[in-house]
Amino acid sequence: MQIFKKVSQQLKKEYPFVIYRKSNHSDLSAFFGKNKNLKFTKDYSESGFVFAPFDECENSILFSIDEFEYLSEQIVGLRSFDTAEFQNVEKAEGKRQYLKLVDKAIAEIHKNTFQKVVISRKETFVSKEFDAVTVFKRLLSSYQNALVYLWYHPEVGLWMGASPETLFKKSGSQLTTVALAGTKPSGNYSKDWGSKEIEEQQLVVDFIEKSLSNKVDNLQIQDRQTIQAGSIYHLKSIITAELKKGVSLRTVIQELHPTPAVCGLPKIASKAFILQNESYKRLFYTGFLGELNFDSISKKESETHLFVNLRCMEYSEETLHIYVGGGITKDSNPEKEWLETVNKTKTIKSVL
Repeated sequence: MQIFKKVSQQLKKEYPFVIYRKSNHSDLSAFFGKNKNLKFTKDYSESGFVFAPFDECENSILFSIDEFEYLSEQIVGLRSFDTAEFQNVEKAEGKRQYLKLVDKAIAEIHKNTFQKVVISRKETFVSKEFDAVTVFKRLLSSYQNALVYLWYHPEVGLWMGASPETLFKKSGSQLTTVALAGTKPSGNYSKDWGSKEIEEQQLVVDFIEKSLSNKVDNLQIQDRQTIQAGSIYHLKSIITAELKKGVSLRTVIQELHPTPAVCGLPKIASKAFILQNESYKRLFYTGFLGELNFDSISKKESETHLFVNLRCMEYSEETLHIYVGGGITKDSNPEKEWLETVNKTKTIKSVL
């Protein structure tokens, strides 16, 4: 495929690029930079591909359509890949730290500091012969119902992931978003969900409804459903609405990001807890990425389609960093929360 040849050239030149396939699509899209410049969006009114961090106070990187070459082609000749167990030794100290932090979060919930907070961690492995394109192809063949992407900029690093969650999609005045939360392993699937998972997902629904209530008309919330994302299941509700005249894309992003699914509720209190207590900086994990005010040949008008950056990894200086987290509520069990994060790492680990 032409895109993969171009990726190899970009990596050799150390020029920026992103290649991606949206969930349940058969085409691969790409933006290729023509220099090493690093630029940021000013107000989300530009057109191109955006890569935004978890902390909305920091800048979002823009691959502008005016300065990047855009390519799209059908995915052909991609071999199937059987996912496998990633053999690694669980680090006892990392688990102890995570359980301790979950206990602290639950204590704060009982003090009414917040209703929910998302606690995350990262696992680090040395990998001197990491082949990004090969791993990306494995993700493509293994995760059809996720945004699968490979993003690179020489001044930032290389990121890759397979995210099951849309932040929102905007076409004209029509807005579509999802409330995705709650997790269980696919091997233990039953139709019944526990009260903890149902409450966790309902908090996201309520947050989105409240955040958009005075900015949209005709807001509709579909019944929650169970969806599969790799080796785990989630609860999901699709929410649609029509933006009121004069409501900007920037306003929608400010209202929805970060959602309770990746931060907590209330947003300010839970985010403060995360920034003060997590032992690392999330960077672009639980940020968002995707097409921004983008016109393509097949579309009648420009669209914005943004995804939450989940099930992702970073590669830099011969080191892999795998990011993972889970929502904590008053009913959380620390040991179960740990196991949930272990299950979520399998998305990336299974293709390494």
